[in-house]
Amino acid sequence: MRSLIVALLIVAAGSVAHADDRSGRAAELLAEGNAAYERGDYHAAADAYQRILDYGFEHEVVYYNLGNARFREGRLGEAVLRYEQALRLDPADREAAENLRHVSSFCVDQVEAADPSFPAVAARWLLTRTTVREDAWLLVAAVWLLALMIVALLVAGSRLPRRPLLYLAAIFAGLALISASFLLVKEGAGGGDPAAVVLAETADVVSAPAADGTALFTVHEGLRVRIRARREGWAQIVLASGLNGWIPSSALGVV
Repeated sequence: MRSLIVALLIVAAGSVAHADDRSGRAAELLAEGNAAYERGDYHAAADAYQRILDYGFEHEVVYYNLGNARFREGRLGEAVLRYEQALRLDPADREAAENLRHVSSFCVDQVEAADPSFPAVAARWLLTRTTVREDAWLLVAAVWLLALMIVALLVAGSRLPRRPLLYLAAIFAGLALISASFLLVKEGAGGGDPAAVVLAETADVVSAPAADGTALFTVHEGLRVRIRARREGWAQIVLASGLNGWIPSSALGVV
């Protein structure tokens, strides 16, 4: 299992007021989870990692470890969900992506989408090189450096060569624009149809949000879908192939 020490420090820093109590308890749960995993008690390990999340420590490493434990338990749907959540926070996580592919190969439903175009593949490759956190840090650093260059241009007068300062200002402005664009795209991706994973072992997809709806097809645990609409305990899902219908919301886990 991965070490979570760095991860816990990062997330604890985002909640200073309660960091001492919560980070201390999270560290205890981490030790319990890792020990349980090492001795083969995957249910206890999963429970400990889940409780870390319940304490408000959302981090890709926690999701990754929880996905490993759920897979060892034989809970394919939740393992897929946890790896997907890890990749939502860190799209460049190769281990999570590899584990997701491995676990998905055991799933009953193997639904393939149409082959994406080259621009779409290239855009996805670029967007997955950095995490949202890294984009945010890059944006902050670029803005500060750009401001520094502007101040230098204003106060330097003839004492410093202006052309190198202008070049540096242009570079930092470009970096700020690129990182801001990446942030907007990644955050905006969550504004469309939310991604979800089927957690129920099997579930009938019906024509209307009602128990007496006509059964259209059956889905199985681990299938990744999009939620198009919700209505009183039901969710309208769309598969990568375009098939769609209604399923009880309780059968899904939202990424």
